Amino acid sequence: IHNERGQAWHVGISGDPSRELHYRVLLTHTENWGRYSVPFEDVLQQNSFLVEACYKPRWANSFSFTTAWAWDRGKVIGNSHGAQFTIRKYLSLNKK
Repeated sequence: IHNERGQAWHVGISGDPSRELHYRVLLTHTENWGRYSVPFEDVLQQNSFLVEACYKPRWANSFSFTTAWAWDRGKVIGNSHGAQFTIRKYLSLNKK
């Protein structure tokens, strides 16, 4: 482990603007000092961000559609980004 000392701030919001739509936004900021035995020369910062939306239409009540986009910027794990799209089918296990 090259980084065992750090401080992080994490904030998120989520909501349901309609019965069919849910969203969330997450942001994390970290400051990293390395190890006690081998500290970094400078404090390294990293920022991570996620935006996600889930649509569960009434006309297809056993399906949901989710899309997400995330990215990282900083010197700890580098810069990266990615996207995700999910189609989910809910199964009913009720036996009558």
